[in-house]
Amino acid sequence: MRHGFAYVQLQVYFTLLVLILGGSMLALGNILRRDLAWQQRLQETVLVQNVLDKMVEDIKYADTVAVYADRVLLTRDGADYVYLLNNQRLARRKDAYLYLTPAGLALQSLSADYQNGLLEIVLHGGKGQAWTRLARR
Repeated sequence: MRHGFAYVQLQVYFTLLVLILGGSMLALGNILRRDLAWQQRLQETVLVQNVLDKMVEDIKYADTVAVYADRVLLTRDGADYVYLLNNQRLARRKDAYLYLTPAGLALQSLSADYQNGLLEIVLHGGKGQAWTRLARR
């Protein structure tokens, strides 16, 4: 009788150990998944900010700039460039499209507003994200 009780007690302890380990592994998996999603959003933000910085630099040193609601046309060093949204990606076109943002990052809109010598460029992402840059001309 004593051996049977010890066996049941051992099974209970083993079951508790499995439940504790399983719960901790599940919690660790959720933490890692959240961290990975946060890291991906951070990489997207850095990438879009770098693209906007390049765009502002081009605009700053451009000879002429024409601003429309959904695109920016500029002339720099005798070459015409167009920044526009094509297939949900920001593209710069000289002779052909040069995509500046990856395909995985879907952009919903590009808007530009020029007032009082200050150009505001706004990119809107799919998850309520918005990236803004100001350029002085």
